Amino acid sequence: MKRSPYFLTLGGLVFLTAAFLIPQWIYSKNPLLFMMNGELDSEQISIVADHISKNYVEPLERKDLMRNAVRGMTEHLDPWTMYIEPESAEKRDIDELKGDFVGIGVYLQPAGKTDGIVVTKVFEGGPADKAGVREGDVFFTVENIDVSKNKNTSKLTKLVKGKEGTIVTIKFFRPLVSDYVTLKITRGTVDIPSVIAEVKEGQVLYLKLNVFHAKSAQQMKQKLEEHPEVKAIVLDLRRNGGGLLGTAVEIASYFFPKNTLVVTVESREKKEQKFTEKDGKWKNLPMAVLIDKYSASASEILVGALQDHKRALVWGEKSYGKALVQRVYPLENGASGLRLTTGRYRTPKGTFLHRTLEKPYGIVPDKEIAFDSIPNASYEEILKGYWKKLEIKKDFQEFLKENPIHRRDPATYDALMNAALEDLQQKIK
Repeated sequence: MKRSPYFLTLGGLVFLTAAFLIPQWIYSKNPLLFMMNGELDSEQISIVADHISKNYVEPLERKDLMRNAVRGMTEHLDPWTMYIEPESAEKRDIDELKGDFVGIGVYLQPAGKTDGIVVTKVFEGGPADKAGVREGDVFFTVENIDVSKNKNTSKLTKLVKGKEGTIVTIKFFRPLVSDYVTLKITRGTVDIPSVIAEVKEGQVLYLKLNVFHAKSAQQMKQKLEEHPEVKAIVLDLRRNGGGLLGTAVEIASYFFPKNTLVVTVESREKKEQKFTEKDGKWKNLPMAVLIDKYSASASEILVGALQDHKRALVWGEKSYGKALVQRVYPLENGASGLRLTTGRYRTPKGTFLHRTLEKPYGIVPDKEIAFDSIPNASYEEILKGYWKKLEIKKDFQEFLKENPIHRRDPATYDALMNAALEDLQQKIK
């Protein structure tokens, strides 16, 4: 029997329609079946999040699932690529690279095994300084909320921060006088000082640079211009973990002639060389640079240029060895972010300083002296030793009475600085 071509066409349409609709129906009932083959994509990840948020045995926030997904994408990359949590220490560090922040103007640290969070630094001229907060004060209440047992600096920071011009009431325990003080502090914009300067022996300018933030180059220039009488410079980059690449290049421009190569940045698609754009006002002054095993990233960019061009003698111990460049992509309207490694850098001579197991890393000083063996009474070092002891000292009040916090000259009793200073004095006689 001969079949009608119309019958065949109708049958084909029925088959094709079924072939299309049946999988769609199955997909609507259980889309996970279609993820057994092929590659995951963003749509499928969203489907998984939907299933978990709707059907998991415990209720979950979808935003938490999305954050976990981003963490999972970054955790198998390099250690510096990461999801930046809202209110995290990493988020505060990145925010502070702007060179200022709105707050009360203190640095905090958990009190080791003792409960509480302690003020480790009060920014001079900031709201806390004006209100009478002192280093060593322990937070007791914030707006009548008990924080005396708190060890989470992120949670405490959230309570203390607020809009510029608003007032926060904080009660502190002051161990050195065994008493409590209640202070009303008006929140304000706090400039983060990154440069400490002091003239040594009447003719050598000692500059301690703590971080490369957006205002560091201007702060450095200001300190240099305040002392036109100096004949040499000691630049201290110990414990400087880096910051902004552009700031490192700008600071380098103060000490080099125009069109000097500072660094080469290599990304997946291009290679970019960074040169100084003008003649440095201090390009002819003799220089020494101090580094240690914590000098990293932007510090190594600056030191690498100074050493490769034989512009300065480098003193100290081998630097950390971080030669990767990161970019921050804001997420959640700036509340969080993605810090992503987008390139690597090389010194002017083409050296890749990044630490690996296969090859040497970091900057090797011209005059190598082990930092840990040097008695250093800088303020940062006093605090470091202070907190290290605090971790094994249970009686917080007695410990503070025995070990009062006080400021010290950043270079006092510093054998490394003195050695570099003596060498410079010989050169400028």
